[in-house]
Amino acid sequence: MQNGYLLVANNKAFLREFGKRAPKGLKTTWEDVPKEHLPVTLIDNGDFSSAAVNHSQREFEVFTALNPGDTRPKTIYFVPIEVLLLATPGLDELLKK
Repeated sequence: MQNGYLLVANNKAFLREFGKRAPKGLKTTWEDVPKEHLPVTLIDNGDFSSAAVNHSQREFEVFTALNPGDTRPKTIYFVPIEVLLLATPGLDELLKK
């Protein structure tokens, strides 16, 4: 895995069960992320959703940047790292970088 996406049967259900919705929404900053958690950006692509595990500040900023050309709805969740390691193949390697 190189892209840091959550690999579960139902992203939305997983995030509702294990994550906590970021109270500031897209105004969330990297500094708002609780210790031992990572932000996950749920992206509504219409027919399907994807959940990007933001394993670094740079990755977080890429997925939450206000881009006038990207009108897809996005929701940020805080998820414990220990849970994400079980559901995101290769995350352990990304965290070592």
